Amino acid sequence: RRELRPDRILELMLKIDNNPRSLAYQLTRLSKILNDLPGKATRKTPKARVLSLVEKVKFEVSEVDLKVLVEPNPKTGVRTELTHFLSQIRKTLLELSDELTVSYFTHTTRGR
Repeated sequence: RRELRPDRILELMLKIDNNPRSLAYQLTRLSKILNDLPGKATRKTPKARVLSLVEKVKFEVSEVDLKVLVEPNPKTGVRTELTHFLSQIRKTLLELSDELTVSYFTHTTRGR
């Protein structure tokens, strides 16, 4: 039997851009959908803000060293780097979700 390799599991979940279940794949797809929406992605438009957040997460995922992330703290056994990384990604994704909601899914009704 082979031993589980957490770095390889994270690579599959985060970085493999042809795996529909990976974060990289989903971000690339979201980016394409956003680019296909009408309007320009100029500096202060909602589209630009959303695309900026997508690119931020894509960059963080592409640049992270997975071997460092899965290295447990020798004293506690906790993977603190992984916890920190996932917390940061989560924070940015929540911000992205909020921006998408406000920009594209919040509708106001006009009074008569």
